Amino acid sequence: MEDKIEQIVSNIEESFNKLNTAVEQLQKAEKIASSSVDTTSTLITEFKTSIESIEKLVKVDFANEYNNLAGLNNQLLEKINKIDFDNKFHSVEQKVVDKNFDTKFSELSTAVTNINFDNKFQSVEQKIIDKNFDTKFSELNTVVANINFDNKFQAVEDNLGNQMKEIRHLKTLMYIVFALIIICAISTIFSHG
Repeated sequence: MEDKIEQIVSNIEESFNKLNTAVEQLQKAEKIASSSVDTTSTLITEFKTSIESIEKLVKVDFANEYNNLAGLNNQLLEKINKIDFDNKFHSVEQKVVDKNFDTKFSELSTAVTNINFDNKFQSVEQKIIDKNFDTKFSELNTVVANINFDNKFQAVEDNLGNQMKEIRHLKTLMYIVFALIIICAISTIFSHG
C-alpha cells in the first residue's frame, strides 16, 4: 500500500514538474510573441513614415520641379520669339556675298596650277630610285637573320610560365581568403541569430 501511495505521489510530482515546465515555456512564448508584436508595430510605423516621405516627394517636390521647369521653358520660348531670324539670315547671307568666294577660289586654283606638281613628284620619284632600297632591305634581312630569336623567345616564355604559376598561387590564396570571409560572415550571422 505504501508503495502505491509513493508511486501516486511520485506521479503527482512528475505531473507538477511537467506542468511547471509547460508554464515556463508558455511564458517564454508569450515574451517572444510580445517582442514580435513590438517589432511589427515598429516596422509598421517606419513603413508609414517612408510612405509619407515618398508621397511628399512625388506630390510636392516633383510638382514644384515641374512648375519651375515649365516656367523656364516659357521664358525660353519668349526669348526665341523675340529673335528676328529673317534679319539674322539676311545679315549672314550678305556677309557671304561680300566675301566673294568665287575670286578666292580662282586665286587658289591659279596658285595650285603654278606649283607644277608633276615636276615635284618626278623629283621625289628620282630620289627614291637613287636610294636603292633593295640593298638596304638585303642588309636588314641579313642582320635579322643573324639575331638568335629562339633564345630570346625561350627566355620570354620561361618568364611567362613563372608569372602564370605565381598568378595561379595568388588565385588559390584569394579563393581561400574569400572562403574564410564567407565562413566568418556565416558564423557571425548564426552567432547573432
